[in-house]
Amino acid sequence: YAEATTEMRILLASVCVAASLAGASAFALTSAPMLRGSQLAAVKRGGVAPVVARRSGAMGLRAQVGGFVPKVKTMDDYFLMLKDERPTIRRMGYEALADKAIEDGIEDEIIDRLIGMLTIEEMQERRSAVQALGIIGGTKVLVPITALLLSTDDSTVRASCSKCLGAVALKNPETIQDFPQAALDGMKKAVLEIDDPVTKIATVSSLGQIAGGEMSSGFPGCSRALDVLCDILDVTEDMGLLFAAVNAVGTTGTSNPDMAPKGLKHLQMLKSRASEVDGFQYAEAMIDAAIDNLTGGGIVGDMKKGFADKDNHMARDAMTLQFSQAANSGMLRTESEYDMTFDEVDDDDDEDDVFVKPTFKSS
Repeated sequence: YAEATTEMRILLASVCVAASLAGASAFALTSAPMLRGSQLAAVKRGGVAPVVARRSGAMGLRAQVGGFVPKVKTMDDYFLMLKDERPTIRRMGYEALADKAIEDGIEDEIIDRLIGMLTIEEMQERRSAVQALGIIGGTKVLVPITALLLSTDDSTVRASCSKCLGAVALKNPETIQDFPQAALDGMKKAVLEIDDPVTKIATVSSLGQIAGGEMSSGFPGCSRALDVLCDILDVTEDMGLLFAAVNAVGTTGTSNPDMAPKGLKHLQMLKSRASEVDGFQYAEAMIDAAIDNLTGGGIVGDMKKGFADKDNHMARDAMTLQFSQAANSGMLRTESEYDMTFDEVDDDDDEDDVFVKPTFKSS
């Protein structure tokens, strides 16, 4: 380089600069990246989506000079991804479909295909369709899904419809308080009029999702969904449905303090009615636990006390007592090689023992 002429030095410097610029272009921002369905929905609603910088790398450089051009995926490609065994690929597929539905304005076409997938026997593929419908959300999903919930004779499709309604609330928590009343009425009808325990439990679970909201992110639940759950508590004599509804009402009141008084009122009404219905006595312990939790007592209250005092074991003791009561009443059934027995625990103090310890013996 020292012996080179001035012209050669200028030429070499120019080559170095050109190479540097080419290298920098490989790390430049490409076109705007595809947003997830929830991010895109936030943009549509006036929110701010995160800016994601992607490196084009060698692929981008080759594309610039007329070399390799990556294939653009079609809608059919994304639907095929829902069949993949890998959960990450399935998630990429249903999020991309939700993006296309919202961004390209083809909701009707994609929603129809996704609803058609609710009849598929393969569970993972069916769940992916439910998730995609949940992300898209809105009345274009809720109206046909509610109608299908009430019209189909296929219990698998009904359960998928119920889960889809809950997924809409889960994926779009900011819209929960405006959840359509027609959809809530349809869910209530499904619970009370369709003689299928799977449909009943799945629908109550989704109602609990809608009623509970997502308070950790600042989105309260829908009080009208709690009204539906309370109506179910007031009339049901189905034990499985009772347990699911009590849990949903208790959880909703715990996460949404403003709704606790209404839930408490209907739980107390249920307790007074339970003594008159054959078999309901088995549910009284659960009802009492839900009432205690809503009034600041029970296991939840004991847990809070335990957080403040490490020597406070009231929550553990209460759970152990409930466990033993369930076993003694015949509600608890073990499916293992062990039989379960219970021994009273002597805690070496002057108070009466209030909990028992499970021990096991070989069968």
